[in-house]
Amino acid sequence: MRKKNSRGVLAVQQHFLAQEAEHGHRKGVQFVVRQKEDLQRKQGVRGFIVTSQEALLHEVNQFTHWTPNTYRYGGYTDKKRRYIHGHAEKNLQQINTYVIDVDTLQVDVAQMIMASMNILNQTPTFILQTTQGFQLYFVLDNPVFISNAHNFKSLRVAKKVAQNLKHAFAAELPNVDRGCNDFGFFRAPNLENVVFENIRETFDYANLMSWSQVYSDKHDRPQLHVVEKT
Repeated sequence: MRKKNSRGVLAVQQHFLAQEAEHGHRKGVQFVVRQKEDLQRKQGVRGFIVTSQEALLHEVNQFTHWTPNTYRYGGYTDKKRRYIHGHAEKNLQQINTYVIDVDTLQVDVAQMIMASMNILNQTPTFILQTTQGFQLYFVLDNPVFISNAHNFKSLRVAKKVAQNLKHAFAAELPNVDRGCNDFGFFRAPNLENVVFENIRETFDYANLMSWSQVYSDKHDRPQLHVVEKT
C-alpha cells in the first residue's frame, strides 16, 4: 500500500503560487477538466480556464487534469462556455514543468526515484498515482518563456529536452508513454494522489538543456540545428 501525501499537493500548489507572484507581469491561462472523459468529447475538450494559481488551489479536488504549463490566452468555442480552445503548443507562454507518464502500476515509487537519480542526479519534484500508472513531475526553478522568434526555436529546444527525457526514462522504467503530448494535459495533483513529494528538488533549465545535448550525442539522437535567415 503506497502512502498518499495529502499535504504534498499543498506544497506543490504553494510553489506554483510563489512562482506566479514572482513573474506576475507575465499573466497567462491554464486549462482544467473535471474528468478524463472531458478530454475527448465529440465537440472538443470540455473544461474551463483559470487565470491564477490561487483559483487552482481553491479547486484542488474539483478537477482531474490540467495543463501545468501556461498559455498566452484561452477561450470557449460555444455560447454556454463549456468547451475550451487555446491549448496548442504555439500558444504556450511559459514552461513550468516536464512530465513523464508511466502507464503501469507495476512499478515501485523507489524504482522511479532511482531512475531519476540515475538519469538526472535528482529526484522528481513530485510523483502522482493515476488510475493506470504514475506521472513524474520535474518542476523548473524558473519558468522558460516561449517566443515565436526564429520560428519558435525556444519551443523546439524545449520539446527536444522533453523527448530525450522520455527516451531516457523509457530505458529505465516499464511502459513509459513516449508518444504523449510534451506540454499538454496531465493528471492534476489532489489530496489523494501525491505518492512522493520533494518540492525543494526543482530543476535548472540550463542544466537540462546541457544534459539533453550530451544525451543526444551519446545516443546518436538528432540534434536541433537552426538555420538563421539572411
